[in-house]
Amino acid sequence: MSAVRGWLAAGVLGVLALAAGGCTVGSGSGSVKGDIFFLGCDPPPSHGPYGTPEMLRPFNLDPHFFAGEPIEDPGDVATAMPTNLLTIRVQRTGNRIEVNDVLYFNIRNSYEVARCVRGQTKNGVPQWDQRMTTSLFTEQPTMTPWCDWSGVPPILDGGVFDAGSDAGTITPGKAVIHLGTEELVNSSLALLFTCHQADVTGQAFDGWIQFDDFGDAAQPEITDPELRTPVPADFKVNFGDRLRAHFTIVLGDSIVVGAIKMIMPIPPVSRIGGSLSGYFDFDLERGRAAQPFP
Repeated sequence: MSAVRGWLAAGVLGVLALAAGGCTVGSGSGSVKGDIFFLGCDPPPSHGPYGTPEMLRPFNLDPHFFAGEPIEDPGDVATAMPTNLLTIRVQRTGNRIEVNDVLYFNIRNSYEVARCVRGQTKNGVPQWDQRMTTSLFTEQPTMTPWCDWSGVPPILDGGVFDAGSDAGTITPGKAVIHLGTEELVNSSLALLFTCHQADVTGQAFDGWIQFDDFGDAAQPEITDPELRTPVPADFKVNFGDRLRAHFTIVLGDSIVVGAIKMIMPIPPVSRIGGSLSGYFDFDLERGRAAQPFP
């Protein structure tokens, strides 16, 4: 098994959602489209590219399988605050991830994301984490909040706004969560169906996601943020809850991330890049007999 395939298997926590009789695991709706390049896509001896950095190629994931993998965390020993991880998978088909095109969204702390989505204030003070995003290249805070309720459309990498599709348009009156390799929500793309010959993983170096539904975190019916209720510290998206969001991601090469973190030279050419926009809408369903929590 290649390093990338091994990483991907671990990245989804070793769990495959399998549909049983009468089960709705994998059902939902969504779209992932954009213009990308992906080098080393063709089989040998050519190893030709799927587009190039100078000439991006239209890509349509055409997803037909949607799943979420929750992992309950006992919390930090000092604070006893659980983080409750959640991995969202938007897949081309319900086949094994090792032979599939999959877009991942990794929620590193469901409680903090829920507080952002709720947007509660108290005496005018936001009750969600006020941290800024962190630059991958400098490892320093930027001037961009990870959770943005300003209503101003984000400027993405290279000064480009969202991709312009309906799915990639900011909805006023809701939180914009910024994506990145160092953020509470990050995203990655594995094209092991379209380009299974290429040992490449794309990561969201920039971008945003807006959750219309993140379990019961959103309280859109309460327009005054002062009247919204606090998010419980043990918040998690429960089975049967809805996950609905739209997004735009700017792709970069995972090998660049590894080089920066290992303090090694950054490769002069990225093997993957471009941007994708889309949405997903599905209910979190139990996919096997034993899950981390009921």
